[in-house]
Amino acid sequence: MTKTKIRPALLRQYHEATYGDLPLNAKALAGVSFDEYVALRRIRYPKMSAWQAAVEAPTAELRAQAKKLERPQRQLPAMPVFATIARQPTGDLLEALGSVEPNVQRLLLDRIKTVTGWAAIASLDELDDLELVLCDTTDSQAVDPPLRLRRVALTECSTAAMGVALRSTRARVIDIAYPQTTVFDAGMLASHCDVEEVTVTAPLVHRLAGLAELPLRVLRLGRVEPNGELGPLLRAVASTLEELTITGTRPFGPEQLPKLPALARLDVPGTPETRDAWIDYAVKHPQVACRFAPFEAPPPKALAVTVLEIHRGVDILQATKGKKTFYEVAFDVAAALDGYDGDNGDLEAELKGLAKRGKKRGLKWSSEADTLVVQATKPDTLRWVLDAAFGLAS
Repeated sequence: MTKTKIRPALLRQYHEATYGDLPLNAKALAGVSFDEYVALRRIRYPKMSAWQAAVEAPTAELRAQAKKLERPQRQLPAMPVFATIARQPTGDLLEALGSVEPNVQRLLLDRIKTVTGWAAIASLDELDDLELVLCDTTDSQAVDPPLRLRRVALTECSTAAMGVALRSTRARVIDIAYPQTTVFDAGMLASHCDVEEVTVTAPLVHRLAGLAELPLRVLRLGRVEPNGELGPLLRAVASTLEELTITGTRPFGPEQLPKLPALARLDVPGTPETRDAWIDYAVKHPQVACRFAPFEAPPPKALAVTVLEIHRGVDILQATKGKKTFYEVAFDVAAALDGYDGDNGDLEAELKGLAKRGKKRGLKWSSEADTLVVQATKPDTLRWVLDAAFGLAS
C-alpha cells in the first residue's frame, strides 16, 4: 500500500471510523504521525501529495505540516490528436475518415446508428485510443489483422458493435459500460491477450472464465456473482493482479478471495454483516489499500440480474425489474454445438420453428451472429430451448 508502515491498531482505528466510505475525521486519526496520516489518505487517493493531504487535514496539527512542504507543480499531460465522428444515422468509416487527420491518436465514434467499413480504421497508423458511444452496426467484418492499441472504450453500444470493435483490436486497457438492460459475457475479451486493465459495468458480468488467461493487473467488475466463477478467476490471475474492484450482486466477505500476493488495492462493498470480517482482512493485509464503500442494491426500477442455474453449460439468467421477473439466455450457443455450421441467427430461426411446432409460448428472440438471446416467462421454457439446440447438433 505504501512505504510508510501504519501501526496495526491505528489501521484498525481508521477502518472502524471510515467503514462504509464515511468521511475521515479526527477520531479516525487519533495518535497517528504525519507520515501515517498521508499513508491513510492514500488509501482512497493514491496519487495525493503530502502537501495536499496536509492542506485537507481535519486537525490543525496536521494542517500545520503544509507550511513545511513544497507545493507540487501540476504538469499538464500532452493532448493527443483527437477526432470525432458523431450523430449520424449511418457512418461509413471509409468515407468519414477521409476528412480525419491521418496522424489521429484518439478516435471517438459517437451515436452512430449503423457503423460500416470498419477496415478503414487500419489506415490510422498512429491510432492509440478508440472509443464508441451508443453505436450499432450491421457490418460484422472486423479489422484483420487486429489493431494493437493502448485503450478501447465502449459505452452503451449494441452487442454487435462491441463484438466487431473487440475483434478488430488488441488493447492493453479495456473500459466497457454495457446497456442497463442486459448482461455482459466476459468471454468477449478472451482474445485480448495483452490486456492489463479491464473495467466492466453491467447489470451482470458473467462467463468470467474468459478472463482467466489474461495478464491482468487491474480488474474492476460491476455486478458479479460472488460465488461460483469469481474464485477460480481470481486464483488464475493471482500472480499478476494488483488492483481489484468488485461490486457483487449480493454482499460477500473476504472468504470469497483467494490468496492474492501481488494485490495492492482492493475496493469491495462494505455491509454491516461483513464489517468485522473485512476490517480484520484489512489489518491482516496492511500492504493492501482497502476501501469499503456501501453496498448499493439496484434501484427499484433498475434491472437486477443473477444466474439462476447453468443448463448444458449455459447460464440461465433471472432478471427482475420492479415487480416483473423474466428469464434469459444470452450466450454464443452456436459455437458450443459440435458440428453446427450456422451462426446464432441461423440457430434462432431453426429454434423458432421448433418452438412453434411444439406450441412453446412466451418466447422473445433478439439474437445476433455472436449471441443467441432469448427470453421467457418461465425457466423451464429456456431449458427446452437449450435442449432443442443441442438436439440439432446430435
